This record gives sequence, C-alpha cells and structure tokens, in this order.
Amino acid sequence: MAEGEYKNGATSIIALIDARTALTSARNSFVQARFSWYIALAYLEKAVGRYLPKKLAGGIGE
Repeated sequence: MAEGEYKNGATSIIALIDARTALTSARNSFVQARFSWYIALAYLEKAVGRYLPKKLAGGIGE
C-alpha cells in the first residue's frame, strides 16, 4: 500500500521506509512468537512425558 502511494507521489520516501521497517518488525515478532510457542510446547511435552497429538498441540499458523 505504501509503495503504491509512493509511486503515485502521495507519500514520501521516509513514509515508505517507515512502512517497510514496520513490516519487517512485525514479521520478526511473528517468527519470535512461533519459536516461543514451540519451545513452550516442548517443555509441556517433557513435563507430561509424551508427545501431544498434533490436533491437541495446535500451533501458530497450522
């Protein structure tokens, strides 16, 4: 969206860079959250002494 606005002259290069930075930050946060989810799941499985069924375990983006 910001890229289209920039190409049409409706916004500045600064706004475009800010939008790209925000997108990169959001993607990074998503990856960190997914990693934390799987670490927590591994600890839970260790605590109960078995692997959880995939349906029960769920997961981010599954």
